[in-house]
Amino acid sequence: MTIKWFKDNKELHSGAARSVWKDDTSTILELFSAKAADSGTYICQLSNDVGTATTKASLFVKEPPQFIKKPSPVLVLRNGQSTTFECQITGTPEIRVSWYLDGNEITAVEKHGISFIDGLATFQISGARVENSGTYVCEAQNDAGTASCSIELKVKEPPTFIRELKPVEVVKDSDVELECEVMGTSPFQVTWLRNNKEIRSSKKYTLTDRVSVFNLNINRCDPSDTGDYQCIVSNEGGSCSCSARVSLKEPPSFIKKIENITTVLKSSATFQSTVAGSPPISITWLKDDQILDEDDNVHISFVNNVATLQIRSVDNGHSGRYTCQAKNESGVERCYAFLLSYSLETKAKSVDVTERDPVTLECVVAGTPELKVKWLKDGKQIVPSRYFSMSFENNVASFRIQSVMKQDSGEYTFKVENDFGSSSCDAYLRVLDQNIPPSFTKKLTKMDKVLGSSIHMECKVSGSLPISAQWFKDGKEISTSAKYRLVCHENTVSLDVNNLELEDTANYTCRVSNVAGDAACSGILTVKEPPVFSSFPPVVETLKNAEVSIECELSGTPPFEVVWYKDKRQLRSSKKYKIASKNFHASIHILNVDTLDIGEYHCKAQNEVGSDTCICIVKLKEPPRFVSKLNSLTVVAGEPAELQASIEGTQPISVQWLKEKEEVVRESENIRITFVENVATLQFSKAEPANAGKYICQIKNDGGMRENMATLTVLGWYNMVQ
Repeated sequence: MTIKWFKDNKELHSGAARSVWKDDTSTILELFSAKAADSGTYICQLSNDVGTATTKASLFVKEPPQFIKKPSPVLVLRNGQSTTFECQITGTPEIRVSWYLDGNEITAVEKHGISFIDGLATFQISGARVENSGTYVCEAQNDAGTASCSIELKVKEPPTFIRELKPVEVVKDSDVELECEVMGTSPFQVTWLRNNKEIRSSKKYTLTDRVSVFNLNINRCDPSDTGDYQCIVSNEGGSCSCSARVSLKEPPSFIKKIENITTVLKSSATFQSTVAGSPPISITWLKDDQILDEDDNVHISFVNNVATLQIRSVDNGHSGRYTCQAKNESGVERCYAFLLSYSLETKAKSVDVTERDPVTLECVVAGTPELKVKWLKDGKQIVPSRYFSMSFENNVASFRIQSVMKQDSGEYTFKVENDFGSSSCDAYLRVLDQNIPPSFTKKLTKMDKVLGSSIHMECKVSGSLPISAQWFKDGKEISTSAKYRLVCHENTVSLDVNNLELEDTANYTCRVSNVAGDAACSGILTVKEPPVFSSFPPVVETLKNAEVSIECELSGTPPFEVVWYKDKRQLRSSKKYKIASKNFHASIHILNVDTLDIGEYHCKAQNEVGSDTCICIVKLKEPPRFVSKLNSLTVVAGEPAELQASIEGTQPISVQWLKEKEEVVRESENIRITFVENVATLQFSKAEPANAGKYICQIKNDGGMRENMATLTVLGWYNMVQ
């Protein structure tokens, strides 16, 4: 019998793709790997000598899905971009397509435009956001099998600054830190630029990244480091940049400096300067190197970089050198000018004089150099001649007529002036042909002088010459001696008193007389002693949070003006300080002492004739401390033993030795305890086994207490043998 297999009328034979097996009664056609092309009608034909028989069957081979076109396996989108995934799929219908994101099926068909038409599967993403990132899987399935492809989508949010660089103005040689922060998808690439040139990490620059915070540190900034710094941050989604300027703080400088001023007493004076530099700028005014404070007469301001010092009413004490000091973190600058003032301190007095007597008119000028003086009679300037002499020395202007005549009677004017103003005074000279009794044109006044100094008392007298003079102290006449010098010359009488003592305080009287009469004037001289601190504590030690008082005793002539300072800052009574001053006693009471109260306290006492300052240092009491601690010791019985520790702290320090924490060790024939030059010592002349044990050195002062322990081991004969 013959057996044959046919497909589409073509006989099939065994081969690589199929196997035809047969025996006498059966046959098998096996397809090794069925494909769609193997679909069709298969016929099995049996034949022998008597005939032929056939049977047939239809085979339909289903093909599983297959992706013949896939999207890129990795796709990066910027935030807001759109894209469409397209997959070309073949296989035996009906093919079902599903989309997944990170393992979760996506069911929003319309939202994502999911479709599968003519073998093309599509998936749309519109306006991608970071949350759209993930692994997308397209899965195709039919009765024959399943196939899939995946796409890794990365939606990168471009960096945007949530904190930009800020301009920095720094002091030379200080460190600078520039910092910015972004939001967006990491990782980021960061580039730093200075004046458009890239910066890399070095000794000068330190670059650090902390996820989304970026820092640039500039070490010891100098002028070469100034400029525009830019930070560029980028990722796969985009980039952004910000910049800031680094500049050095400018030290103060004067665009306009203060200028010298000459003015008349009781008028106003204003110093003004214009300052440039990096703020904040502090302005300090000084007169003769002493800091000026604002008061009712002195107004200080600094507005729009203009520093102003205005003295509303100038007096003699305001003359001197003024300093305008401008200061900021980068430096200090100063400029200087002088205030010069003048006035007529003593004006010429009208006088009566006898014909042919000499006469002198005098004016005393308080002021500064560069003054011009002149004398006028009845409005006409007088020029020096053999009849008139004029002088201007030591601020005293004199006009002298050696022998007056009738025609010298009239009004005399003294005038002083400079480039800023003038002042004048008038006096009337009357020439008579009779004897004129004396009268004072300059009298004695109240006088204050310093102990140990000298005084010159002077009176000016008008009247007919000759004039004689007498001086009295508390009614008792004074004679020329080593102590006193009396002078009477024409219209001037004077008394000099040397080496003033407190006993020279008295009422002094000058009595003058001539043939026509006499006159007298008096003045009280008070000899004052400048303040001197007779008693004060150089150092005061106290505990933290305690109260402390500094008490000072004074000698001298009261009243005293007492001012306390700490670190050049004036202290006033407050919740912190209680300041008192009465008679010869000055004190300051400091409450609740802390570390800020430690330092130098200056007490300045002043009266009309001088001042004195004492300094007291306030320290916190240091608790005792072991500089070198006890060392445990092992000795043989009968040998000497010594435990020793070095101690420091505020004295007085008490030392006590304890044994086994309870027993107080006391001196005996065998035990000696010393505390010399801050060294505490416990000595045993001959150590005994009973002396063995733990010893504690306990030290104590007002600041606290400390303990240190050591063990003394005493070996007996038995121990040594062992």
